[in-house]
Amino acid sequence: MGDYLKKACCLLFALTTLAAASPVFAADVLHIQPKQHDCGLVDEGVPATMTAVVENVSGRDVHVSSVKTN
Repeated sequence: MGDYLKKACCLLFALTTLAAASPVFAADVLHIQPKQHDCGLVDEGVPATMTAVVENVSGRDVHVSSVKTN
């Protein structure tokens, strides 16, 4: 059981390190800057929609598959 726990901890550490390093590698791929944003009218109880216009300043072709906000 102790050997299994060591292997599981090593795997978890490796996955955590890789997940933490991924944004560092991705930061060189896509550089955007906001040009315009508009939240529109926000009513209570209705999900808000925000429209944003961004410009790719990295000089590379990019494909955005999803956007998450906080």
